[in-house]
Amino acid sequence: MTAPNAHNSQPWKFRILNDSEFLLFLDPSRLLTDTDPPARQSLISQGTFLECLAIGASAFGYEAKISLFPEGNAEIGNFAKKPIAKIALSAKSISYDSLSEFLVSRRTTRTPFTGTFAKQESESLLSKAGILRNQLGFLFEGNTKEELIGFCKKAFEVETNTYRTNEETRKWFRYSDDEWDNKKDGLSFRGSGLTGFKHWLVSKFIVPPGQEVWHSSSAREGSVDVFQNAIAATPAFAWIQTKKDDSVSRVESGRDYARICLAAEACGFALHPVSQILEEYSEMKELRLAGEKLLNIPPPAKVQMLFRLGLSDYRYVSPRRNPNQLLEG
Repeated sequence: MTAPNAHNSQPWKFRILNDSEFLLFLDPSRLLTDTDPPARQSLISQGTFLECLAIGASAFGYEAKISLFPEGNAEIGNFAKKPIAKIALSAKSISYDSLSEFLVSRRTTRTPFTGTFAKQESESLLSKAGILRNQLGFLFEGNTKEELIGFCKKAFEVETNTYRTNEETRKWFRYSDDEWDNKKDGLSFRGSGLTGFKHWLVSKFIVPPGQEVWHSSSAREGSVDVFQNAIAATPAFAWIQTKKDDSVSRVESGRDYARICLAAEACGFALHPVSQILEEYSEMKELRLAGEKLLNIPPPAKVQMLFRLGLSDYRYVSPRRNPNQLLEG
């Protein structure tokens, strides 16, 4: 349940088969149809869940055998019918995965970062993450890093100033602590790093609930400013690169991303995904292709996740729904 996932949409659904087996489905009611038209990010979110499940099971002496797409490829139009994975739990003497200690405390941090993140830190992260299924790239300094920061700033502007993608974000936004506690999903001001008086001021007066206010120029400019201030303070970028872009690659990149997030928490690093530039709607195409060229990612290879790394004192763990809400039926 604590697995990282796009927009904190928690797009997971289960069908229990027996005491030790169940099927995982992608909940089609929680797709991000405007910011993620091919459901790539939602499939990555399936992978993060599966890896966290396997890691957590190891702490209790269970092996989680995961079979992807047991009834054929699941894609838009059949997510409700075709499972992403079949999971079979069995009690075995398996190696305890130390990353399980960080499943509860893992968090996404969207604030400006401090500190240094270079080769030594990347080696610590990789050592803690363990075996990954895909290639992980790093960018620590230089003109390429500064150019990527500029691309990410522009990508956030595109997502914010494109009405339908900004509206999708609004629908997943929880304005108040009461709404946050009630729905236990989505995005929030606290998740963006706002606390105390500033949180109260913004939520009550600057961006109160409402479609018209959300899409106002002042609200959009404020959102862009917060993001740009954060990404300008980025000690390092990292990305997960797959050899091709199919459903299996997407899910497996999610499994890698979960391990990296937990390893970052274990090492004391802050991590923030910046997925806007990777999105596949028409308005983002030019920037996405420019970003892939900058990172030297030739087709059919694909950047599945791009994220910032550094240090931050800010700690906030987003809520999760009751597991019973994820059961089919």
